[in-house]
Order: sequence, then C-alpha cells, then structure tokens
Amino acid sequence: MMRLAAPTITTGLLLILLLMFVDIRSDAGDMLGPAASAITSLDSPTGRELVLALEDSDVSKRNAAARDIAAMLTSAPLVAQVQTGPEAISSDFLEWLWLHRFRLNPPVPQDLTVANLTQRLAQARATLGRGAGLMIGDRLLRDPTGSFATLLERQAAME
Repeated sequence: MMRLAAPTITTGLLLILLLMFVDIRSDAGDMLGPAASAITSLDSPTGRELVLALEDSDVSKRNAAARDIAAMLTSAPLVAQVQTGPEAISSDFLEWLWLHRFRLNPPVPQDLTVANLTQRLAQARATLGRGAGLMIGDRLLRDPTGSFATLLERQAAME
C-alpha cells in the first residue's frame, strides 16, 4: 500500500506545481492573434467575410442605407465582392424545411453516388468557413444528398 501511495502523492504534487505555472484562458480574442485588433482579425480566416444586418422599421430607409454601404464597399480596392440580399430566413422556417426536406425534394439515385456525395460534403465544408455556415453549415454536413441545400437555393431564387 505504501509503495503505491508515495508515487501517487508525488505525481499529485507535481501536477499541482505544474498547474500553478500554466495560464489557461478561453478568451475569443486569443484566436485572432496577440493584439486582437481589427487589423489582426482581417488576417485570420474568420475576418475575411463580413455579414452586416441593418435594422429599422422604415424599409425604404433601411434599403437606402444598404445601397449606400454596398456602393462604398464596392469601390474599395481591398473588397473582393459585395453581396446584398433579403432578410435571413426565420429559424422556424429553416427547421420546417429541415424536417420536411425529403418530402419537398426527395433525393434521386444520382444524388447517392459517391461522386455527388463527396462533392456535396466538400461544398458543405466550404460553407462552414463563411457567414452562412454559422446558421446552416452543420445541417449541410448532415444532409449529403443535397436536399436541404437545393431547397435553400430555390428559396433564394424566389426572392
């Protein structure tokens, strides 16, 4: 019993000593770099896309502001692309689409080929790195047949 107690106590004391010198933090700023400034975040993959939502009860005022911002950003030499769009789909509607995706858009046999499944999963993985991935990326990974993505594409085309 004594043989086992001495190494256990020694290991415990070494672990406590080690923890005293280790600094554990979970600050989101650490992911963006040491300075965590706006300039630093632009150098990270998470800083390459900006999602901006304007909110105002007056739709014409909101649309005018969106057009002005888009025009300013389009003329900026560092901006690669500016996309504007309608209000995001509600989470309730997204959930309904998710639950009924196979009834609304049943997969065809070609959707189940290895090549198509591989392509859809690669597209879903790419979406995870963009703004849209925050809202729907995990669902795209769980729907490699593309039924859900096709429904979202149809919905976007209707607007």
